[in-house]
Amino acid sequence: MGAWGAGYSVLKRGGRRVLEEFGEALYPPLCRLCGRESSDAIACDAHRPKPRGDEGRRCGVCDRPLPEALPGGTKCWQCRRTSPAFDWVEALADYRAEDPVRDWILAFKHGGRRDLARPLAAYLVELWERSGREVENGCLVPVPLHPLRRWERGYDQARELAEALGEQLSLPCVPALKRARDTPTQGAPGSRSRHANVRDAFALRASRASRIEGRSILLIDDVLTSGATADACARVLKGVPVQEVGVLCLGRAGGAAYAHEQTGES
Repeated sequence: MGAWGAGYSVLKRGGRRVLEEFGEALYPPLCRLCGRESSDAIACDAHRPKPRGDEGRRCGVCDRPLPEALPGGTKCWQCRRTSPAFDWVEALADYRAEDPVRDWILAFKHGGRRDLARPLAAYLVELWERSGREVENGCLVPVPLHPLRRWERGYDQARELAEALGEQLSLPCVPALKRARDTPTQGAPGSRSRHANVRDAFALRASRASRIEGRSILLIDDVLTSGATADACARVLKGVPVQEVGVLCLGRAGGAAYAHEQTGES
């Protein structure tokens, strides 16, 4: 993208933000998801994210729940067996639990609610502040959507989220990755194993390598399931090289059932 194209993109995002802020000032605070009354102009009581019940008893790398016998922050059996390329995960909620965040993600990802990027980014800011993590020379890299999927959906939800989050955290958003090939939906009937599904599916945008070299990367996605996609992306990024790759996402698929996996049983 040339200088004119980059400038136009910045102006377009800025104009959209001004219109959104004007609307927020003109109308009373309502839930951005359902339109009911809201005390914080983001979510009503029914759609406000809930604290994760097993906070503190999660794998220090992939964020899976751990059995009660293991202290929080230790590695789960899967990460001990095969360490992923990413260094840590912070997730807002358990995607498969009865949590309002699931409704937000479905509307944002499949319901055409592009406007939910900013309120969801605000919740990620709160999560980031609670985590106490610090990054040196950090930047945000969204997990890319294949161009065909982006055309079908009308936007790339991870990039929208990363751009909104970058504005709120004052960190640059660098779309440094691209899809080298389309892949079936993870876990879809007839798809290969999750890691085989995304093998060689991502590549670096060579023109943007210098913008992430030596930085701490926050890899942004909507939902982390097995971690195969994040692992594949992190492997590409660490080839640049970068300092570290952490994953910041809205949902972590897997709740209490994952704790039973820590024994290695099927």
